[in-house]
Amino acid sequence: MVVVSDAGQISAAGAWNQSSVPEGAAVHDHRGQCILPGFVDTHAHYPQVNALHTWGGGSLLRWLDHCIFPAEAELADPSIARMAAKDVIDAMLACGTTTALIYGSQFSAAQDALFEELHAQGMRAVVGRTAMVNGPKDLTAPIDETLRLCREEIDRWHPRAEALDDALVHVALVPRFALSFDGETLGAIGELWADVRNRGVRFTTHLSENPEEVEAVRRAFGVSHYLDAYDACGLLGPRSVLAHAVHCDDHEIARLAETDSAVSHCPTSQLFLGNGTMPIAKMMAAGIRLGLGTDVAAGDTFSLPEVANAAYKVHVGASARQALHPAELLHLATIGGAGLLGLSHRTGNLDPGKDADLVIIDPERHPPLAGRLSGLAAGSPVDRLFALLMGMGRETIVRTLVRGRVVWQRRDR
Repeated sequence: MVVVSDAGQISAAGAWNQSSVPEGAAVHDHRGQCILPGFVDTHAHYPQVNALHTWGGGSLLRWLDHCIFPAEAELADPSIARMAAKDVIDAMLACGTTTALIYGSQFSAAQDALFEELHAQGMRAVVGRTAMVNGPKDLTAPIDETLRLCREEIDRWHPRAEALDDALVHVALVPRFALSFDGETLGAIGELWADVRNRGVRFTTHLSENPEEVEAVRRAFGVSHYLDAYDACGLLGPRSVLAHAVHCDDHEIARLAETDSAVSHCPTSQLFLGNGTMPIAKMMAAGIRLGLGTDVAAGDTFSLPEVANAAYKVHVGASARQALHPAELLHLATIGGAGLLGLSHRTGNLDPGKDADLVIIDPERHPPLAGRLSGLAAGSPVDRLFALLMGMGRETIVRTLVRGRVVWQRRDR
């Protein structure tokens, strides 16, 4: 059982004990179902919700130019932006995601729509506008305007110091990737970051996703390693999350560990674009903090269990063979991701005192999974967990809660 206080925090968790149920408490009977911590998506793109399954011919940069940038430009229309904000949050909650690090839009009205929808639905999130100085004209802004817009967003939507720990929605500084800037303008982003990081503002961007991208960054910035472009601007550290890191070499892995920078692992995205396999064993050995990201729309699913499923298969089949343990997979999808966002004291597992961010799963909605779990009922909990993570479809999720409040519930037709 999980006992949830009126404040939405976990008071107790463990085996059912009638004497531990507070007097007058409402009891929700989920026998035959599973209760897990809510999932934490450490890399998602709000403006790409309408660009799922777009064909880019296996090239990241071509896919961005021909598929993604046009889709993101559509959010200049406030009506499209409002619908996209609702759709992306609904999709995440329906997959049991209670917390997400979200790359936002380049348009202020679209950003307002996203922040308003997050507050209305009660989801936990860290969000920032996707800043670009170089790129398509309708998605970019000069550096002075970019800095002004980012600062205005932080001032408007980021919680004040006295409310920082209790707020569900925080703001991040989000330059798209190094190629959206040059050395001077990326340095200006670093100066802004130095000014706002003590307010609890986080930083995220892309790193070494694709060999073509890596070479382009090395040429454009005159650096030996992609990571050097960010490092030179002071953009690494405990509040920094770098997405992908597929082609990081030993020097970069050591530097990520040294600066306590975190990495969002996006295996479904890397499969879709053919970008290669992140060196997860080296990163784990170096002590780098890791979480999972859906990376929609390069990732083709909003479901973190499906991403965990892909992570297992990607790494067990890689040349540096690594069979991730079921507990490692669950960790990556929950408390690991929460740690990347500085939220592991609030969410990510069922420890008493944490907020009751929960997902309830009904295996009977997917009979092959129900049959498998039934056959494992007397067996190892590791085997049951692995079967659940590998076989859990989106249809098995019946309820999602944030801070003890139901924020999504399946309604049968």
